[in-house]
Amino acid sequence: MYAAFLGQSLTRVQTPVTYDLIPGEVARWSFTAGQVRHMARQLTWEGLISWPDGEPVGLFDAGPGQGRLTIGVKNPDRVYESTTLQVTGIVNAAALRSLPRGQARDIDLLGTWRQRDDGIAYEVTILPAGHVWGTGRVANETLTWIARHVIRHVQTAIQSIQ
Repeated sequence: MYAAFLGQSLTRVQTPVTYDLIPGEVARWSFTAGQVRHMARQLTWEGLISWPDGEPVGLFDAGPGQGRLTIGVKNPDRVYESTTLQVTGIVNAAALRSLPRGQARDIDLLGTWRQRDDGIAYEVTILPAGHVWGTGRVANETLTWIARHVIRHVQTAIQSIQ
């Protein structure tokens, strides 16, 4: 389903209910601002990030520098009504003695390392599948797990190059 959505496939995915679907074809499947706030509260409570009220980023420990966690909405396209989220962990490249080389070893998610103007970023794109997962609670926990994964993946990569 993940690859079908990111590849903008129009192939319908079979479901156990009476209809098949194209992931993301219904706007109400998108993640909500409330689910993002839930994720920020949970990670703050766990001590993984500090997310000051009203700020667009959460801050986390990334070894020699401070990491930033952002949650962005990717622009919808003409094929799907709903939008995707992009969860990104960013570390200032000036804080690193050397840059990560080779491929990201990430067997859990389809994450991507990217050099950006503001540093090195690890990005995970999440398809809008709240409806597929069944409940808002499951969507909340999934988003929180992915953000937790991004933070830990960046921390592990930074530790390995120090």
